[in-house]
Amino acid sequence: MQCANLTSIHGGSLKWVSSCRYLGIHFVSGRTLKCSFDSAKAKFYRAFNAMYSKVGRAALLRSKGKHLYYCTRLKLARCSPVVVGECQRNFNFLPIKAQLTIRTAKFLQSFTASENTLCLLFKHKASSQLIRIFSEYGKAHSACQLINAIYEQFMQYD
Repeated sequence: MQCANLTSIHGGSLKWVSSCRYLGIHFVSGRTLKCSFDSAKAKFYRAFNAMYSKVGRAALLRSKGKHLYYCTRLKLARCSPVVVGECQRNFNFLPIKAQLTIRTAKFLQSFTASENTLCLLFKHKASSQLIRIFSEYGKAHSACQLINAIYEQFMQYD
């Protein structure tokens, strides 16, 4: 059943929809908070297929072959974390936790800078989380400084 649009006190109207996109995240209607990743998956496969059709399998294997080779060898040989860390440093590949920290900081930084009314409601919570992330990596005060700090920390040898 179609619902009537909501009208704000400023004269704007909001439509009832089954999904919406906000800051690149697709929210889906339901009893609980749900996100849809179908769009992200479709974009990934579209980009991969476009690249694959242009350069072909051989070029992809040449460019990523060494990385795939070493990752496979590490898994098969059940190498120690020290060896895994060394290979990650050689290939300049940050651990997943560091990559997620960087992405979270970038998101929170753009979220707190937004003038959107919904963002302003949660700005204090996002700012405190961003400060906590920055404090874990020294004197970082921006996502760019955080990336530099993570790379410096990661590239140091134990």
